[in-house]
Amino acid sequence: MKLTKRILSLLMAMLMLCSGMAITASAAGETYTLTADNCYVDIENVEIFVKAATVEIDGEEYAVVFSATQADDATKELRALQDTKGNTVFTNPVTGKSYKIQGTVTVAEKETLVTNTFTVEVLKSKNAPAAPVAKKITATTIEISSVSGCEYRIKVDGEWKEWQKSNAFTGLDAETAYAIEMRYAKTATHYASPAAAITVKTLKAADPEYIPALPELVNKTESTITVKEVENVEFSIDGGKTWQETGEFKGLKADSTYSIIARYVYDELEQEANVATAPKAFITNARAAYPADIKKCTVSASDGDNYANESIKLTVNADTAPDKYDAQYGDTKYVPVHYTITGSTEPLYFNPSKDGKVYTSDFTPGESNANKEITVTVYFQKFKCRGEDDKGETYWIAEGEPEVKTCKVKVGEVHNFFTDVKNFFLGIFNFLFNDLPAKINDLIGEFDITGMVEGLAGLTEMLGGLDLGGLMGE
Repeated sequence: MKLTKRILSLLMAMLMLCSGMAITASAAGETYTLTADNCYVDIENVEIFVKAATVEIDGEEYAVVFSATQADDATKELRALQDTKGNTVFTNPVTGKSYKIQGTVTVAEKETLVTNTFTVEVLKSKNAPAAPVAKKITATTIEISSVSGCEYRIKVDGEWKEWQKSNAFTGLDAETAYAIEMRYAKTATHYASPAAAITVKTLKAADPEYIPALPELVNKTESTITVKEVENVEFSIDGGKTWQETGEFKGLKADSTYSIIARYVYDELEQEANVATAPKAFITNARAAYPADIKKCTVSASDGDNYANESIKLTVNADTAPDKYDAQYGDTKYVPVHYTITGSTEPLYFNPSKDGKVYTSDFTPGESNANKEITVTVYFQKFKCRGEDDKGETYWIAEGEPEVKTCKVKVGEVHNFFTDVKNFFLGIFNFLFNDLPAKINDLIGEFDITGMVEGLAGLTEMLGGLDLGGLMGE
């Protein structure tokens, strides 16, 4: 029994000792924690604000008294004022200085520290920047205008992200509105400014499979390239910096390579840019294209008897680029594709020369055209050079409707045995009555007629002085 009482007494003593130790520790230790939430700088009024606080010691509640001393000079202490709610306000702090804030209570006429030492920095305030402006928006990114000295943040799923130096935000959801804030960042002399905000909605995502066909060449010169225009498609020749719906690009350099891309047009306020095609390369011409002219094409038939039942040679000179030029895109030429003669609709064809400039053919007029003047009608097709094919060979396409040129040919009689006999005698008659007199006339024309006449006159005078009778024996 006595042992039990002694144990109980010992336990009571230990509890009293522990209780006394706890009270002493409470009176001497930190019982109130100063943080940025309850101790901060009122930037607008340039004052240090400390929220009113109390601590309980030995069952009694004490109001904490706060003080503020300059961090680099403990002799400089700020004046403390109390507002109507008991909060402490330290006035006239020096900007650019830090202050140590502490809280104490007085117990039994002894001042005891009951808070941690909390340091606040007093800087200058700065006005908020102008409202941010959206600079570039896609389905997954937002970029706002960059302002020197500013930092930025975005609210995602209802929570603000940390402030960042970059003015671009990535990894966003398409067609979603986001709140974005911008403020001047804290510096050595100024606090971070109030924030300016904007709400931006990301664009609709482009369909990655919504891509047009590669640009198709329509025409080109030494300074232009024209591709086929397609509805709702736009083109770019500078890698996507600028776009146009027309397919013609002007002011280019001769004999130079240009790459053109295409994409479907879109509403840039609603959707991000559509995917562009792979670049298609085109080379401008090295010179101006040769313009063939039908007026430069000639048609002629062989001269001679041109018998109705014998072949007549037809020669056509076509207009094409000079030999000094290699054919290039846009060059044109005229080619005689066939011809017809009077009285027949059957097409007749030519044999071209190696250079493709001279075309020849032989035709027989027929007995029905004997002793008539017939018309030879040549049909020309204009061709335009379209560059080279997959094998690297120049290829041409027909352009426009065929054009015609004609020539007149006098056709003689039907050639037979009697024709040869007739021609033999006509040859003799022609010689006797045309060729021979002409030769004689030419020979006479070579003698000195005047001298011959004068000689005959002198001979007459001499004969007049002679005794012709004596000479004759009379």
